Formats: sequence, C-alpha cells, structure tokens
Amino acid sequence: MITALVLLDLSAAFDTVDHDVLISRLRNHLGLRDTALNWCKSYLSQRPQHICIGNAISDAVVLDYSVPQGSVLGPQLFTIYTYPVRDIILKYNLQYHVYADDTQIYFSFKSCQHDADSSLRIMENCIQEIRCWMQQNFLKLNDDKTEFVLFGSRQLLSKISLPFIRIGDSQIVPVSQARSLGVVFDSFMTMKPHICNVIRSSSLHIRNIGMIRKYLNRVAAEQIVHSFITSRLDNGNALLFGLPQSQLSRLRLQLEL
Repeated sequence: MITALVLLDLSAAFDTVDHDVLISRLRNHLGLRDTALNWCKSYLSQRPQHICIGNAISDAVVLDYSVPQGSVLGPQLFTIYTYPVRDIILKYNLQYHVYADDTQIYFSFKSCQHDADSSLRIMENCIQEIRCWMQQNFLKLNDDKTEFVLFGSRQLLSKISLPFIRIGDSQIVPVSQARSLGVVFDSFMTMKPHICNVIRSSSLHIRNIGMIRKYLNRVAAEQIVHSFITSRLDNGNALLFGLPQSQLSRLRLQLEL
C-alpha cells in the first residue's frame, strides 16, 4: 500500500477568526450555555489593538476577529472554529490529524495507477470543498504552499507515475519530504532528513552556546542546553525506534559534545 499525505497551509489563520461564528460553534457543537458561554464571550470581546512605528502610535481599534496567539486557549479555540472541516473530511472517507491551524489529510491505496488516480481525485474533491468552506468562514487556504507527499517503499512507488493534485489554480506535485510538527518525514520513511536537520540545528546552537559559555554558571548553561538542544533531540524521538545504530549514533554524539 502507498499512503498519500496532504498538509494544508492557511494564511494568517488565527487573525481571521470571526467572534460571532466562534461563539456559535461553542454553543452548537460544544453545548456551552449561560456562565461558560458568557465567559468565552468576555474573553473574546473588547480586545483593542494599535500599531506602533517609532514614536508614533495609532488609535486603538477593538477587534471583531482573531483569537489571541500564544495563549493557552488560542489553539483550542481555532480547533473548535474549524470543527466542520472534520465532517467534510469524514464524508469522503479520508483520515486526518488536526492541531490548531495544522490540518493533515491522508489515505492509503494500492500500488497501481488506476487506484492512485481515483484516490487522488477523491482527495481533490475533498480539498476543494474544504477550500470553499474556508472562504465562507473568513479563512484562506494557501493553494501553492500546500504540500503533498507519497509514502511507500521504492518498489511500490516505482509502480505509479508521479501524480499531482489540483487545488484551485495550482497543481501540487509530490515532494520528497515534508515537515510535520517539527519532524521531517521523507517518502521512504528513512528519517535521514529529520536526523540531518536535528544535527544541523543542534550543532549551530552548540557553537553559539560555546561562545558565551564562560559567562554562564553551570545551572544557566544546563537550562540553555535543555531548551535549545535536548528539546530538539527529544522531539519525535519515538519515531526513530528501530533505525540503524549508524544513524542513531550521530544523534548521541550531539549529547556528548
């Protein structure tokens, strides 16, 4: 079987959330009423914003759109706002993963051209319906930034010609690798690009920390190492289980530097 994954890209997603629509989702999909719903209304309402350029500050404007980014509730509220997208995906019998504005749709098909073509047309129709829904709900899908990856063995992938999916006016061809929540997945699931990316990033931070190490006590140095290096090595490390020791040893070396 071959698995196709499409990673949808949204433009300024958090900034265009309509408060009235979000309140409606909270009421109709989550069943919030009375005090709980009023609390959410209060959280969203009367949020001013102004622009500061140099010493000039604009007048404050109360926002009717957006949810606060960087807040605990931000991702959850956006997920609730886009809840109907799940219904669209399930209608086409596709599978998905969603976190905040990261929406990924995937499905598997047999390694023959007919199955590939018919399955991808279903994916196209699903994404087109999602695209229309987003336009109606003040969201914008970046057609040309959406990524499309095929996963399978070299033998299976060689049996089909590389297809494409059409989104709006854009033709999205498969890429050899894509980043999902900080992990780089390649078509053959070797995880080599991810390991190389982690090593490159960690090495850069190790050099930078080395330049200021003499100004840091041990506790401060350990905190910085855990924040910038260990956290990268730990992210998604369960996916590396079963890889050859020759690859894993490269990551261990970063811990010993």
